[in-house]
Amino acid sequence: CALPIFSRLEQALALAPQASALRYPLSLAYRGAGDATRSAAELAQRGTVDAPLSDPLMERASTLDSASMYDNRSRVALQRGEWQTAMAESRRGLALSGSPPTIVAALQHRLGTALAQTGDLAAAKAAFEASVAADPKMARAHYSLSLLHLGAGRVGDAVASLNRAIDADPGYQAALVLRGDVARQRGQARAALDDYERALAVDPKSPQARFGAAMALTNLGRHEDALARLQAGLNDAPGAVSLT
Repeated sequence: CALPIFSRLEQALALAPQASALRYPLSLAYRGAGDATRSAAELAQRGTVDAPLSDPLMERASTLDSASMYDNRSRVALQRGEWQTAMAESRRGLALSGSPPTIVAALQHRLGTALAQTGDLAAAKAAFEASVAADPKMARAHYSLSLLHLGAGRVGDAVASLNRAIDADPGYQAALVLRGDVARQRGQARAALDDYERALAVDPKSPQARFGAAMALTNLGRHEDALARLQAGLNDAPGAVSLT
């Protein structure tokens, strides 16, 4: 049979003794049952604190120690510019065993990004290399490695990393533009133009790709085409002006 209402309220109070707001309905329940003494005692203890709602799934999730959780915390810290926090969260995630390679790669990349921001480029390079070792298709890590290589004057290594980034993600616009820039600086205008055109296929209004394409066209002696590219960029800007 069903429990009396005051029995249910007493059970609720046993689970959450701080829920003083339950004392008032419990007082009424005892009054209805004819127990004036208990009714008065409960009324004297009434308050305004409600019983907390229980969510078993959220309670369980809050106790899980997962690499994905640390990856998300590291991502948020990076967005806030909190480099030390990002490193700490990434390392906590990496300390866990059995994580999927894609999560390990993401954690290593976030760790490398934070390390690079603090100026520890050697450690950042090691983290990026660990990222692509865990997941060779981690295009962002290949791209980040290319930036470090370029900064250190290792142009050949930078191009190799850019090639891997683009192989992993053929539509990686930033990698296409950067590879085009490197090719143009090395006197390879035709190869540079190809990369800029591929970048423009991803985003036809990319100012970096448009400018690079115009410069490559100039290097190839196609001055009218270069002018047209620059004009197209200006036409999309507020208060467009003509170059002719």
